[in-house]
Amino acid sequence: MKKLFFITVFAVALTVSFSLLAGTIFFKDGTKLSGVKIISISDGEVVIEKSKTRKTYHLKQFKAYYDTDINTGDQSSPDKYVDYGVNILNIKVPDMGIDSKKKAESVEIEYTISKKTGTEKKFKVPYFYLYVLTTKKKGDGERQIYSYYTPTAAKPKNKGYDVASILVKVLGFSRPEVSLENAKARNNLMGKTVKISLKNLGVRKVLAWHLEIWGNSDAIYKKTEVKVPGIGIGKNWWKRLK
Repeated sequence: MKKLFFITVFAVALTVSFSLLAGTIFFKDGTKLSGVKIISISDGEVVIEKSKTRKTYHLKQFKAYYDTDINTGDQSSPDKYVDYGVNILNIKVPDMGIDSKKKAESVEIEYTISKKTGTEKKFKVPYFYLYVLTTKKKGDGERQIYSYYTPTAAKPKNKGYDVASILVKVLGFSRPEVSLENAKARNNLMGKTVKISLKNLGVRKVLAWHLEIWGNSDAIYKKTEVKVPGIGIGKNWWKRLK
């Protein structure tokens, strides 16, 4: 009876605290979310909104709610994701930034997604970050480093190589997810292709490139290749991008 009373009172408190102001939720598993709006409570399910994204949680997962935006210092949540990896089938990188028709070239990545052990039914879509080392003008001049990303939601705040900035996007509440309960989604894990346009590269020659693919919370694939042998570039050259 005490447990039922607590849940009932908690639900009433949440309902009363509805407002345009963002609040903070503490979950029973120790995770927490700030900057949250309670949208609705119905049949024990709570719909919340954060970063223009709505998700549903069961009331029993909640430990406390405050109608004050308490800065928790993270973007954690009780969501559980299945661990996965990517198998790269092919990576096509052009020699220059534009083709013979002066149109922007693209890097094409063919891959598959492999689900690892776990009973979870969803995962976060992979985020791709590409760094390209080029010459300044038609193979001559000062070398330049350019950064690219896909999908659009993966755009980091900083243009340079900044892992902290990447993690903000990777761990973001609004990051797109794939549900494995959807038959179509399960069938689409094989033979996938992404294209990253080398816009702004122009006539510059591609000297080297570095690719990182991020999974649910970590980088799950990294590869670096030098397209022009003997150019004498330093190790981890992409980290010099500011």
